Amino acid sequence: MHSETHWINPVRLFNKQRLDLIIKHRLFRHFLKSDDPDSEQIYLTHIERRAGAHYPTGTYLPAARALFRSMQSNGFSEQHPIPINRNDTILGGAHRTSCALAIGCKVFVEQFESDFTWPLWGQEWFIDNGMAGELPWINRAYDELKIEPSARQSEKTTMKPKGTRGRRLIPIDGEF
Repeated sequence: MHSETHWINPVRLFNKQRLDLIIKHRLFRHFLKSDDPDSEQIYLTHIERRAGAHYPTGTYLPAARALFRSMQSNGFSEQHPIPINRNDTILGGAHRTSCALAIGCKVFVEQFESDFTWPLWGQEWFIDNGMAGELPWINRAYDELKIEPSARQSEKTTMKPKGTRGRRLIPIDGEF
């Protein structure tokens, strides 16, 4: 299968079918600013209710903090690109994508010529999993992040962002 790698602004990967990225982004912003302790409980509730939580719940916050510290110090490693399909739908690396946006760095993606997607985490998922009460702030946060489609197209670059040292990052949630 053909693929292409390049650097992009992580906001390009945020869409209404991946609202889980908003929860993770809120957590990483909290790590950055230490101003939103509720973000930790919302994040853990999301992790507990989603299908496919790979590790004991108690390991997720420490792993997320370690990822945050690693990316804050080393930037994003191009050794482990975020896999995306032809429509810029993320296929893995949700934590790294959300962290990159919180700390203001680009992500290195590998775009596959495929329409494959994993199960989606849109509004329906939050309603079906007892988290409908979170949707008002999630939708507001999404709207604040949203950029114009024409700007998304001009974001693609092959330049390596400053501060990236190519170090291996800590895996979280079975994704790299």
